[in-house]
Amino acid sequence: MWSADEIARICFECFSELPKRGKPELGREWTLLAAVVKVSESQSPDQPERNRIEKEVVSLGTGTKCIGKSAMSPHGDVLNDSHAEVIARRGFVRYLTEQLRRAVFGESSSVFRPGDERGKWRLKDGVSFLFFTSHTPCGDASIIPMTDSQSQPCLPVRTEEHTDETNNRPVEKHRGRTLKRQMEREGEEGAACKHLRLAIEEEDGQACLVSETLPEENPTSPKNEVADPDGRGRRSLEEQTLDIHRTGAKCVPGAPTDPHLAGPGYHTVGVLRVKPGRGDPTLSLSCSDKMARWTALGCQGALLSHYLQEAIYFSAVITGKCPYSLPAMQRALTNRSLICKAELFRCFLDLLAVTADSELPQSLRVDDSADNVENNGILSKRVAQVYRCPTKR
Repeated sequence: MWSADEIARICFECFSELPKRGKPELGREWTLLAAVVKVSESQSPDQPERNRIEKEVVSLGTGTKCIGKSAMSPHGDVLNDSHAEVIARRGFVRYLTEQLRRAVFGESSSVFRPGDERGKWRLKDGVSFLFFTSHTPCGDASIIPMTDSQSQPCLPVRTEEHTDETNNRPVEKHRGRTLKRQMEREGEEGAACKHLRLAIEEEDGQACLVSETLPEENPTSPKNEVADPDGRGRRSLEEQTLDIHRTGAKCVPGAPTDPHLAGPGYHTVGVLRVKPGRGDPTLSLSCSDKMARWTALGCQGALLSHYLQEAIYFSAVITGKCPYSLPAMQRALTNRSLICKAELFRCFLDLLAVTADSELPQSLRVDDSADNVENNGILSKRVAQVYRCPTKR
């Protein structure tokens, strides 16, 4: 029906067709892209035995910015979160609102049809939506293990070979640049060690340097093995996690904090986080947390929920070429919510129905407000990964 690379190509082509204004300057600037793709499956008039599949980008956004707490406005006239995923979803809500207006006024709508309940609407048969992002969402989904056997953005681990004669420090040359780091040796006295380094890889605009001190393996002795925590057998030390891809998103106040231990113990996983940044602290949750909410409550928002018979969910989340882990995506987007999505959606509607408008948060009140959607530009290429969202929990 569709492939991850095909969806990524459609989104990049849609972006390339936009005007040049606002896009990042090639070689100097970069940004992230996210988009929502509508997939329509219908019967082909020429070949009734075959279905016709149409794919269309209905919302596209870019951005990596988020304002701090001090810049937030109580009047709703400032966009707090401009990350690409949030911009794309805001545009998607506007698209759904326009399609619902067309359906209500008897105009042609490619998305909605009357529901079984009076005054309610639902998606047409064969219509689904996919969410594409050029990078894994910030927050919990970006805490990804790096293992020696996995495909990593860095070159494989290798033994340090070169030494600077002037100061006895290891030296590595990489594309004309010299990297120096003092060798650290740890372990019990008498144990032979090797100092390992993950070399820098810059093809994707990312650089990483990870050092580990591991016991030297005796070729005559059997490999040390540890139990696989996933229950899939036993694996050697070479297949253990050396480190993790880290996120700049901070844990929300009151939640367990990051222990900042070396290697895989640096982060606490599965907790709520706010957007990363070095300036004024923000109150906006990370994209992983917001997407987890969409996975549980639907992506249609509070206003459209009043008029829909059932929530609207993304069928899959597709990421571009970047560090990726399926278990991390499952943990961040679905496993943190153990409540049945259908029941949670109904409870949410009941809560809105019995709560007075004056008692609702400002974000859930039916007021006129500006919906600013901005598009800037992106920098990411090919080879996509797909995470299919479960339809029932």
